[in-house]
Amino acid sequence: MQGLHEHLRGTQGAVAAFCWLDINTGDLAYAGIGNITARILGPRAFKMVSRDGVIGYRIPSVKGQKYNFYPGDILVMHSDGVREHFNTLDCTSLLSGTAETIAKGVLEKFGKQDDDASCIAMRFLP
Repeated sequence: MQGLHEHLRGTQGAVAAFCWLDINTGDLAYAGIGNITARILGPRAFKMVSRDGVIGYRIPSVKGQKYNFYPGDILVMHSDGVREHFNTLDCTSLLSGTAETIAKGVLEKFGKQDDDASCIAMRFLP
């Protein structure tokens, strides 16, 4: 994150999140700066918190978080163009699809009409 910050210094800056997943154990490490949301959807819903800041302008110390996936858990990461607070009960039909249909469904159902949005999704299948 610090290397990206140095590279973007003097620009308008950016927000970013990094995830590292050990597919053998299900261990996930996460760190984010800015308006990026990462959520685990499944029986043990979990939300990872990004720190406030703008990479290239002002970043706080990076705070990593850890999570251990269970088979079938879904990771969804999205920008602030998607409503941050949505109930997983509002999207149960989305969660049975592929990663692509989950990401597209989140954008269609929860994307803000007045902002750009991005979303990625991953289902953990060890």
